[in-house]
Amino acid sequence: MARTSRTAKGKRGMQNRATNRIKLVSLSSALLLGASLLTQSFAASEIRIQRYDKDGNVVGVDRARNSAPNSAQTEKSDGQDNGIEPDGILAAGPTHQIKTAARALGLSITGIDTLSALDLTVAELKVPKGRSADDVLAALQQHAPGLTSDYNHLFAEAVGKADTPRGFMGWPRSTAQCGAGARIGMIDGSVDATHPAFEGRDLVAKSFIGNRHNPGSHDHGTAVASILIGGPDWGGILPGARLYAANIFYEKNSGKRAASARALTKALNWLLDSDVQVINLSIAGPDNAVIRKIVEAAARRSIVLVAAAGNGGRKAAPAFPAAYDETIAVTALNHDAKIYTAANQGAYIDFAMPGVKVWTAVPGGGRYQNGTSFAAPFVTALAAAEMVNGAEGSPASLRKRLIPNTVDLGQPGKDSIFGHGFIKQPPRCFAMR
Repeated sequence: MARTSRTAKGKRGMQNRATNRIKLVSLSSALLLGASLLTQSFAASEIRIQRYDKDGNVVGVDRARNSAPNSAQTEKSDGQDNGIEPDGILAAGPTHQIKTAARALGLSITGIDTLSALDLTVAELKVPKGRSADDVLAALQQHAPGLTSDYNHLFAEAVGKADTPRGFMGWPRSTAQCGAGARIGMIDGSVDATHPAFEGRDLVAKSFIGNRHNPGSHDHGTAVASILIGGPDWGGILPGARLYAANIFYEKNSGKRAASARALTKALNWLLDSDVQVINLSIAGPDNAVIRKIVEAAARRSIVLVAAAGNGGRKAAPAFPAAYDETIAVTALNHDAKIYTAANQGAYIDFAMPGVKVWTAVPGGGRYQNGTSFAAPFVTALAAAEMVNGAEGSPASLRKRLIPNTVDLGQPGKDSIFGHGFIKQPPRCFAMR
């Protein structure tokens, strides 16, 4: 799973890094003032709660008062301890083989998802009372080794506090047309489509959590979507792009949010059916055999997957899907070009982008936020712009195009903290069709 490090670049790279840090610091303070004023203007405003039909489409909006829309929010989950759905096991493979194995083991099938875009079937098998998920999975893997089976793992939003960081990046403000022709997918929480950040934007939303779960807060999904396609006044990178937003997160009884591996598979299939070019995954969880199989299938379809590196700190285990070879993994920087203290580290890290004190839209207004979740959309937008301009749709080719435009940080060459470094080149909107 580890990727080969690049060779050292020497003293010149170290000098470039020092110069870059000075530039980032000098440009950040002015943006903090403007964003703070904008934050205050949304105090005590409304939260919008979307209602969905049985197919996951938005059919209405409820409103409630928001007591503190301008408080800073810090992303804490590394995605490694979110657990599993205890009453279900996932199996991927031919339908008849899944049904045969279920009958032989005395298991009932909760649901079967035909993922036509991936040419794959995924089923959820119910864990009988009196048995554990561990026992059922072991029995299934032994009886039907030809199937790809695993737990129905739970994933977390890869979130931490914040300023629109584009000024200290040296990226210009986007025009409303920037990103025209790009089709971006996003798998995250629900998006408040009525937020002013999305006025006039091209946003298609669908939920994959089913009727038995509460979708919970729209904060995280709204924030990530606003970075991708929010209007120019909200710091959106590609306001002219079309965004397909898949909601896979629900609120547990504890109040925490989680997303099942099964919902993730269905969301990926919908996005591939929607012919997106790149998918943003600001989520983190454990390695999962079924998800790995689907990520590999998406890569064969030339779909670029960009994922948040995780927020478990330097000693945390690799976060998935970021750690898959087929995925571009993004970690978070602060405005001094230093690593976000809670960011995961490892050989799988590809790039480092702003993820500390990032100004985003949230229901009822805006907020500063921290986390690798908010760094990943910068690379997603860059990848989408490159593909509209004719780049090949594969992680390897995108890395090859982006690496020459990076500022090396940390140890010379690719390292486990910053990856290849910070991408200084903004999207080429002027050339986009």
